[in-house]
Amino acid sequence: MQQNLRNSLIPYKQATEQALSAGLGERYTDNIETCTVYWDKQVNYDIGIPIKGDSMEPEFHYGQTALIKYQSSPDYDGQVCAVDNVSMGNAFIKCVTVEEDGLLLQSLNIE
Repeated sequence: MQQNLRNSLIPYKQATEQALSAGLGERYTDNIETCTVYWDKQVNYDIGIPIKGDSMEPEFHYGQTALIKYQSSPDYDGQVCAVDNVSMGNAFIKCVTVEEDGLLLQSLNIE
């Protein structure tokens, strides 16, 4: 039975030296070494990145892998996105709303 489960899982590449902050910001590097993680759904993605922090609970938990598809802006206000703050060298996973003077990043966890 364990072999059948393994055969039904889909492999994804996850960056090993990166993280998305579900909190105050997670530093990242230019190093894109990967490991393989598995999930039971097919997703069109560019890279998998682990989540650190709890600000996006109960939907996204510390240690889970976010499968990221690169795009320049959210499709709709409140969309959960990985946001790369290039000038500060850190990245977040947050609900994103586009405003006149920038992006509003909001957590799901009200605590």
